[in-house]
Amino acid sequence: MKTAGYSGKSLAEKLGYKPGQTVMTVQEPEWFRQFLKHANIEDSKTLPADWLHMFVMDRQELEALAGALSFVDVKYGVWISWPKKTSTLVKEHTVSHPNDIISGLASPTKEDVPSRISEQDLRDVILPLGWVDTKVVAVDVDWSGLKFLRRKA
Repeated sequence: MKTAGYSGKSLAEKLGYKPGQTVMTVQEPEWFRQFLKHANIEDSKTLPADWLHMFVMDRQELEALAGALSFVDVKYGVWISWPKKTSTLVKEHTVSHPNDIISGLASPTKEDVPSRISEQDLRDVILPLGWVDTKVVAVDVDWSGLKFLRRKA
């Protein structure tokens, strides 16, 4: 399991995931699926779920996913991970068209590319949907994550 950051907490603790919960994952790296399995957290490809965790490479991808997924069916919160500026991602990450993700079709692999998305891009896309960002974490050496919770009425 890759580790990053200085908190000394496990990734499950940083993300707030608990054994037995369900996380809908989108475009996650293979190591993240293994992390969920070892932490006894169910990896789902459909909603409803306790959590939604998306891995995105650029703003256009985030906008397409945000438009294609129903955040209403997420019980606790949404994590969005994006490449750190210091990282050029390894080829393990696959990028899919939102319709392909929903229908479960395979997708091509994206070559090593620098990040084309920022933390502010995540806020710009997700905040108007009624969510508020609450926490940023180092998911691993390549990925940062921003947590969103529903805005209280």
